Amino acid sequence: MLVREVEYHNISKEQLRLLLLYAERDIQADSSRQATAFTLLKAILKRRMSSPELQQVIQTIVELSITSPMNYVRQQARQVKI
Repeated sequence: MLVREVEYHNISKEQLRLLLLYAERDIQADSSRQATAFTLLKAILKRRMSSPELQQVIQTIVELSITSPMNYVRQQARQVKI
């Protein structure tokens, strides 16, 4: 919510890095937290934040959009605007 809605607060590079690492871990490991991680990634991309870790997460999303055995994961991955 903070990333998506609050524009007067700037997220530091370290905070962004940690958010991306948590999101990537949630997307790869735990299907119960994937929806939250995809929403977080959409908010980060919408605010045009950048980080070296973002490219790695985007690569993971691209792979999941094709190779995931779960249809809803492929759909969520494709909805992330790259």
